Amino acid sequence: MELSNPPGGRRRGWKKTLIGLGLVVFTIGCMASGAGLYLAQKFAGQRGFHPLIAVGRAAHYADVAFNPAQTFPGRRRINLLCLGLDRNWTRKDMPYTKGARSDTMMVASLDLERRAVSVLSIPRDTWVELPGAHRHAKINDAFARGGAPYAIQTAEEFLGAKIDYYVVIKQEAIQGAIDQLGGLNVPVEKSMNYDDNWGHLHVHLKSGQQRLTGEQTVGYMRFRHDAESDFGRIRRQHQVVNLLTQRMKEPTVVFRLGELFDVLNEHVKTNLSREQILALGQMFHHLDADNLVTASLPSTDVRRPDISYVEADEKKKELMVQWLLLGHDEAANGLINVELVNGSGDSKLAEQAAIYLRNLGFHVRSAGSRGAPPRQATEAIEHSQLARCGRRVLAALNVAGQVVKEPARPGSADVTLVLGKDAAANPSLAAADEPDSMATTSRGGRGGTRATD
Repeated sequence: MELSNPPGGRRRGWKKTLIGLGLVVFTIGCMASGAGLYLAQKFAGQRGFHPLIAVGRAAHYADVAFNPAQTFPGRRRINLLCLGLDRNWTRKDMPYTKGARSDTMMVASLDLERRAVSVLSIPRDTWVELPGAHRHAKINDAFARGGAPYAIQTAEEFLGAKIDYYVVIKQEAIQGAIDQLGGLNVPVEKSMNYDDNWGHLHVHLKSGQQRLTGEQTVGYMRFRHDAESDFGRIRRQHQVVNLLTQRMKEPTVVFRLGELFDVLNEHVKTNLSREQILALGQMFHHLDADNLVTASLPSTDVRRPDISYVEADEKKKELMVQWLLLGHDEAANGLINVELVNGSGDSKLAEQAAIYLRNLGFHVRSAGSRGAPPRQATEAIEHSQLARCGRRVLAALNVAGQVVKEPARPGSADVTLVLGKDAAANPSLAAADEPDSMATTSRGGRGGTRATD
């Protein structure tokens, strides 16, 4: 279905995207906080719609709000493909969308039981085989060839995971929503200056904490004219998702629900029904930051004389899908490289910890090869953008420890684990050097200690 334009509203052209999940969070958040009654009022204003029907419809939405799980019977998890589109321009500077490609692609996986959300971003230049076309192309070409259904088919075959629904979002949605909220506080990571007259993109921002308008926020998210290119843009999109999630929790937002709904109603297209959106809103509008994980598909740049694209790391892609989209939490361990530094004063404990972590799927190097002054508490130093990777390693060892973030260095591991004496309290480590001691703790996660997000 498409959320219809409000009476008197005008259709606008598609712009370069914004972000999938950010608007999903906005949409379900707005609808969860009284949207049933609001929708009933909208329906009551339609020609030929009887007030009693409006009351009945409001009661129906109220029932959905109080019993959201019934809207997805038998489902524990659903996956949504979130898309944004390129905006093309004629020589007369008029926008058009025929043949538009997707500019942003994310798969948001919603755990309906844990009320948790994980997001996997797919770089728009990812090289894939197009279904039925017998040729390869960038994944952003799929929407241009067959709209949302073909984009879903392409993403499903590429990822090896089922996608249940789609959300397509216009740039006006996030721009208008942020303006309705009075702006968004964003710690701009660096100064940005870029003008693209053809693409109607003008970004002029200084580094530092500041309150951005909707247009400025969109520019911040679209900027990719630096060494990080599309990967930096995806990271900034994830940053804004988290900021929007926190903004939606503020009590004053409830007074702007009507205006927010109008903005979203005009600029969001989805095959979720109103009942399903309302149910998701009830389940996720108080989404906690600890229950939101975002990651980008690990890829490498490929440059040929005729084309440039990015190629996904197949092994890491499989682990990402298992972890983020299918809910197999232990799969994330295989994405983490650990450098183990022994600060426990016990060389055998370090070797046991290395074996134990490897049996849980972590990649461990330098075990015991470097020493550190004896210390009581274990410390995890994160060098990676992978969500909570340091906390995951500490949880696997069953120690509280401390997580410290440091910039990545050339050749650095994702996590530098400085082992302390507290690790000796984990009885599983003592048996880790026995060949068959962890036979049931495989990389597939059939047993043993599991880290959780």
